[in-house]
Amino acid sequence: MQKDKVKLLILLLGSVFIMGAAMVIMLKIYNQHVENEQIIERCYEESGDRSLTIEKNGVFSEVSCKYH
Repeated sequence: MQKDKVKLLILLLGSVFIMGAAMVIMLKIYNQHVENEQIIERCYEESGDRSLTIEKNGVFSEVSCKYH
């Protein structure tokens, strides 16, 4: 009976840790998304009549604008 309680406690703590880590990653991705939206909006406003290329290198990277 005692071994079952230990296994259940380990399972519970592991699940809480995994859920917490997932939430931290999701919040980081969301915050990066909001920042990237603001950067893209500023790029469009500053581009005027010039053509615009928007690049992003990875999931956690910021977007970059290139004007032509």
